[in-house]
Formats: sequence, C-alpha cells, structure tokens
Amino acid sequence: MLTNTKFVQQYQLKLARLDYLNVTHFSFMF
Repeated sequence: MLTNTKFVQQYQLKLARLDYLNVTHFSFMF
C-alpha cells in the first residue's frame, strides 16, 4: 500500500512537470 501511494505521488509529479513544460513551451510560441 505504501509503495502504491509512492508510485501515485511520482506519477502526479511527472504530470505536473509535463504541464509546466507545456505551459512554458506555449508561452514561447505566443
């Protein structure tokens, strides 16, 4: 159970990082 929550936290961190990269990328485009 503990490892499962750890995995979910890492997954959410990856998603947040991707969102951040997308935002910076789009800000460069416009």
